[in-house]
Amino acid sequence: LSGPMLSRSAFNEALPQLLARLSGRLSWPMRLATVGAESDTPVMELQTSFLVAGPAADASDSAPVLVQVRLHIGFSSAYACPVLHFCLSQPDGVPLAASDAADFVRVNVESSTGEAAGQLDLASVLSQVPHPQLGCPMYTLHPCRTAELIGRLTSASEADRDGSGEVRDTNAAALAVLSWLTVYGRAVGLQVPPECFL
Repeated sequence: LSGPMLSRSAFNEALPQLLARLSGRLSWPMRLATVGAESDTPVMELQTSFLVAGPAADASDSAPVLVQVRLHIGFSSAYACPVLHFCLSQPDGVPLAASDAADFVRVNVESSTGEAAGQLDLASVLSQVPHPQLGCPMYTLHPCRTAELIGRLTSASEADRDGSGEVRDTNAAALAVLSWLTVYGRAVGLQVPPECFL
């Protein structure tokens, strides 16, 4: 891993601050929740719906379709960084096929602007895995390059880190997660406004 790593405790303490920074600035309903059997593992849950172009494979049905998005911002112990788990489904609850999910991610990233988003092919790190607490299949953007990205986007000072290089300061951790979310959130249409950093 290159770049700053987060401790689980700093991440857990940063979530309420992240919620406060995003609340009222996004149209997505959001809340802090504990999911599954591990009540000491909070996630931030957000939900929304989008009208997107119909499936390209069926030219006769190019009418926009409603896609429901439910996402969890959680913590990856293995990579010591935030991780995004999300479900993409039709209004009747039927999940999008993997190819449609990849197209959804690709279109959202291509329609957003930003140097970091252009340098990171988010569709290439898209996979479907069991949610670590719920066990149900969800899409995720694999966190293998997250520490590197956070390192490029933030400047956590040595005072914010412990001897192992982990970011432990709650404010620095919240800003690191917010910086990461400005890039990774684009994959699901989440646009973090600049005023969230003030």
